[in-house]
Amino acid sequence: MQRIPSIDQYLISTCLFIIDEFNLQFKYVEKEQLKRISNEEFNEADLAFRIGMPFRHMAYFENKEKKGELPRTDIFIKEKDFRIELKFLRNFLSSNKTSTSNSLPWIQLKGDFDWLVNDIKTGKKHKSALILGWFNSFDYFSQIIQLGTGRGQSPLYDQSKVDYFPFLLKNGSKTKDLEISYDVAYQSQQVLSPDVRGHKLECMLIGKAEDKFNIALYY
Repeated sequence: MQRIPSIDQYLISTCLFIIDEFNLQFKYVEKEQLKRISNEEFNEADLAFRIGMPFRHMAYFENKEKKGELPRTDIFIKEKDFRIELKFLRNFLSSNKTSTSNSLPWIQLKGDFDWLVNDIKTGKKHKSALILGWFNSFDYFSQIIQLGTGRGQSPLYDQSKVDYFPFLLKNGSKTKDLEISYDVAYQSQQVLSPDVRGHKLECMLIGKAEDKFNIALYY
């Protein structure tokens, strides 16, 4: 029986091209300037365009209202029946525009994880994916995602949240102690959170420490 290429096989090469693009574009840009660019000049739609561009006319973008047979999803590749959700992670500006200490609320990201696990449960293991992308402009990973047990500058990390990121090393008990392990980059790892309930949710970290942009692909 002929094997049909899965969604991750399509997306891995696309993610690599995106990283190459930003490495070239921002080759001489330092961390602080890259943080400003991430905060002010780039958004989720920019990432979605780059992810969907190789699929050309097959890609439907920002289809958040179910219409006919098109599902609610950030990117839908109709001919392949591929569904892609994505999040652009950053230290975004506070509402008063005086601080860049904010990070993505966990509840928003957890909704995407739940969506993907549900798709896997219903037989779309090789058809659905979640992409997280971020510029390497922060000091530690929890500055772009809320992984703590409470509020504050550096709370204890919440293990139930950290379980979704198998590429993180724990060098202590606080969120600032969570470090990206690039030793596992480009390797498929299973997400072992109890929320997955035995369903095979895989994660691949794409990128290196010296890259200007990193991606986590879940499928």
